[in-house]
Amino acid sequence: MDAPLYPAPNSKSFRPPSPGAAPPTPKPSAAPAPRLRPTAPAARGDAPLPSAEVQASPTDQLADMLAAQRSNAAKTSASSASHAKVAARAQDPFFFRKTIIPILLTFGIILAGWATLILTAGDDNALGDMFPRWTPIALSALALIFFLLAALNMLAVRKDEANSPR
Repeated sequence: MDAPLYPAPNSKSFRPPSPGAAPPTPKPSAAPAPRLRPTAPAARGDAPLPSAEVQASPTDQLADMLAAQRSNAAKTSASSASHAKVAARAQDPFFFRKTIIPILLTFGIILAGWATLILTAGDDNALGDMFPRWTPIALSALALIFFLLAALNMLAVRKDEANSPR
């Protein structure tokens, strides 16, 4: 038999209602009802606000601000030298390779550290029991792959920069 659960504000002085009695009702709140939409009618039956008084949603305001910034940035920074450098950097064929090298090195270090942590966990540590025995080997292999990819990218970027005319 399941008994209904009633909130107990003070558990020391609270007694459950007697069988067959109505459950206690909460006191009405003095706070006004929240309005979820600016065009939603109020609970009293008021008419919705006219559309001229309704402000744009925050999403529309943000989109307008970003569009204005983009148009201003295109007008003002098109002639600046720093914009030309950024555009030239983004059009560099090895831009992605230069960007991915630190990411590959970081992942390789994290995977190698994770494998080392699992391998060196003592007998009283549950970390060694949480993973199969092949997990540190797989993590080490992935770390080696990440390190090799980073090294190959470094060599390719170095060779490209040595051969490119400046």
